Amino acid sequence: MKRRWFGIIRLLLCTSCLVLPTIFARAADDAEILKNLQETIAKVRTMSGPSMARTNAAEYLSRLTKEIDPKKVDDKTLRDLVSLLNTPDGSVRGWVAGALGYLGPRAKMAVPALLTVIRETDCPEAGTGVRSADAARLALKRIGVTPPLPDCGKKSE
Repeated sequence: MKRRWFGIIRLLLCTSCLVLPTIFARAADDAEILKNLQETIAKVRTMSGPSMARTNAAEYLSRLTKEIDPKKVDDKTLRDLVSLLNTPDGSVRGWVAGALGYLGPRAKMAVPALLTVIRETDCPEAGTGVRSADAARLALKRIGVTPPLPDCGKKSE
């Protein structure tokens, strides 16, 4: 009987030796990701006008939010991220919308701004490619909100 309990205790100790470092590493990773997220938000904010560097930085925001535990994103960082949706640069808006979508329900405060993006960028002229409205719709779905259907002013006859 003692041997069985010894084996169980040993198994638990070995398991905790494998699991605990992973948990602590994840916490450290989240702290580093949050720091990178804040720095990149500042970088996107300070760059002016449409540029490939600004678009790349916004894309990086999306990758960062995909990796972080949404609960680790503080309200200020989330507000700063949402504020980037006010840019007129469609590619930046699209990547920022994607970043917010990866935060899921944690990004609920972004819903009004995402709806604004949809209203302002829905149904562009033909040939303009991917729209930030599409990214905003996907973000709303991931946040848990049903996005509005496209309304391009087509009237049924």
